Amino acid sequence: NIANNKGNYEQAIAYHRCGLELRQKTLPSNHPHLPYSHNALGEALRKHGDFDEALQQYKNALILWQQEYNGDDHPNIAMCLHNIGTIHAQRDELQQAMNYFTRALQIMARCLPAIHPMVASTLRNIGSILGLTGQADQAREAFQKVISIQRQCLPSTHPDLAGSVRDLGTYHFYTGNLSEALNYYQEASTILHQTLSVHHPLCVQIREDIAEVEACQASLLV
Repeated sequence: NIANNKGNYEQAIAYHRCGLELRQKTLPSNHPHLPYSHNALGEALRKHGDFDEALQQYKNALILWQQEYNGDDHPNIAMCLHNIGTIHAQRDELQQAMNYFTRALQIMARCLPAIHPMVASTLRNIGSILGLTGQADQAREAFQKVISIQRQCLPSTHPDLAGSVRDLGTYHFYTGNLSEALNYYQEASTILHQTLSVHHPLCVQIREDIAEVEACQASLLV
């Protein structure tokens, strides 16, 4: 996990693959540690861009968790469905992604608090798909709900909160409300710069967003 967090994905893949193989050799096939190993390997593979194998590992984890919990609602099953949806989203298979995110959110509603970070993360992904498929108003409502949840369950300086605020800014940018877009981008920038280096990709990105809005505003004044 340390290698994964530092971006050394090939090292993380090798580590998790070795751990999974060892557990498969030494543990019974229904041991509760196995789905965690499949899921961790899937996450490392996804971050490395190996989507096909990542998807298979997530599905392996899902099968084992469904067997372990006898079909009952559980956060691990919801997490796994969310992860599978993320793979489909990254492959631009938006309808399949939406199906998995929706299933995950339904399970979360039954077994997690309404203001849980996993709920916010899944709802944010649903909002992104709604935006990409032309359902702008529904996307805005989703992003507003995400921000409301994150303000209650995350630190005020958390990058995920900044990301959701940026999402809402992007909605306003593409619907032509430049002043609102700028307000949200500036709020996101303030959050990010409290905890991240000015050279961090997220900080660079938000400055570029702000510059784009300001350039559009300037062009309208000519």
